[in-house]
Amino acid sequence: MSWRNYNPQNNSNPQDTIGENHNLLIEYFVTNIDEISSDPEKEFTIISDTISLLLPKVIELLDISPDNQEKNITYGACTASIIKGCDRRNLYLEITDYSATFQNIWDEITNVTNLLTIENIENSISSLKNIDSDIAESELSDLEKNVIYQVNSIARFSSAYWVAEKINPESAWIDISDVRGGNFAAEKPPRWVYSDIKAAYIGALFTWNPFAALGAAAVTSAVDAAIDYYNNK
Repeated sequence: MSWRNYNPQNNSNPQDTIGENHNLLIEYFVTNIDEISSDPEKEFTIISDTISLLLPKVIELLDISPDNQEKNITYGACTASIIKGCDRRNLYLEITDYSATFQNIWDEITNVTNLLTIENIENSISSLKNIDSDIAESELSDLEKNVIYQVNSIARFSSAYWVAEKINPESAWIDISDVRGGNFAAEKPPRWVYSDIKAAYIGALFTWNPFAALGAAAVTSAVDAAIDYYNNK
């Protein structure tokens, strides 16, 4: 079953293409996994390989022409999204510098994704779509709205992607996991979805644009997969 069958798109979110592009990037990563180091002793090489593979694809999907400075900033955002300390309950960043409304909407999104299961995927996506309405009706600044719209789009599409992969007996992630010594079947979708939205948030902190947010979210998904669960030899 494809993630598209869960209808994660929501046209009322003006930043919604970022979520679909996120999933396309993860699919691209899977088909090009051989270009990523599988040496568990070379974590930074895995990070560098993944960023080098995905950022050109981000540029292609967004149809943009970033200059070298923008590329360097986004490379930094991707790296920071991986190494910045956080867990599933608290984001140890400058989130308190944002408005209380922003923080409340962030909490709404994470509450939904933390409770995500294969069985409640449709309700979860519906709840996330309702949050888009909350964003639209809020008094957030334009900058805050852009960031949280991006995060929520990725939350919906990421939820659909990882649940679809979990129930797919022919998922490419199963073979990747076997080769790298991990256990894909042991992991639950919320772990992956939280990584995705956390990375989108960190990426957007750097430049407030989809290039950094999308790049960081996709790279973190891929690196988490390559390091945390597929290098357990």
